[in-house]
Amino acid sequence: MFLLFTAILKNFYQYLLSKVSAIFPGIDMKSRLKRFVFAFIVVPAKWVRVARQWTLNIYTKDRWLHYWTIFNASYG
Repeated sequence: MFLLFTAILKNFYQYLLSKVSAIFPGIDMKSRLKRFVFAFIVVPAKWVRVARQWTLNIYTKDRWLHYWTIFNASYG
């Protein structure tokens, strides 16, 4: 059962990489899971209080990440 499940997940990951690699730079079909996670999921950020409002400062050099529009926050 474990081997079947991991084979299904690998096929899904390869499909996802084929779609994502066409849009985003830095991710290609040979990217491993660790690079994918660090590119999309692990993004350093900090909530700060500015002008009596809480804003999310996102610290990344990748301008193609649109986290600030998703969270309606400023880009730091």
